[in-house]
Amino acid sequence: MAQILAIGAAVLSAAGTIGAGNSAKASADYQARQLKQQANAAEASGQYQAEQDRREAEFVRSRAQALAAASGAGASDKTVLDIMGRITEEGEFRALSSLWAGSEQATSARMAATNVNEEGRNIRDQSYYGALGNALGGYAKYKSGTIMDETSTLYSKYAAPYKRYSDPYGIRNGNGLN
Repeated sequence: MAQILAIGAAVLSAAGTIGAGNSAKASADYQARQLKQQANAAEASGQYQAEQDRREAEFVRSRAQALAAASGAGASDKTVLDIMGRITEEGEFRALSSLWAGSEQATSARMAATNVNEEGRNIRDQSYYGALGNALGGYAKYKSGTIMDETSTLYSKYAAPYKRYSDPYGIRNGNGLN
């Protein structure tokens, strides 16, 4: 009976270890999905900010042209064209910087997602090895008969107190009444 219980305990321990590994993998998958969503949001935010930077530069360029025309300088004057060119360059620089920042945040989040996925896979795989070890340990105890020998914890905890009832007079040890 004890051997069957020990095998059952080994099987349950193995199943629990696998369950814990699968749960850790599912949690890692969820975290990775969240990180990928953050990556997409960061990329989209960078694109939106780049468009805003370009619109702002266009507005500033248009205002500079209007002010130049209102001052009496020609819109095609070399100085006005030079200023408008620098405004356009600055706007494009800011737009590209926003795109780069969004891309960097997205790359960082995607790398974190990959690491979380890998960690989840490793934990799951380790749980398989742990489960196999539990099952093999239970089988080894079953085959060696050490599940209920006098050195085992199960024996000392559950069987030893009742040993005296199986031979109350010590007949088997030669200590009985003669």
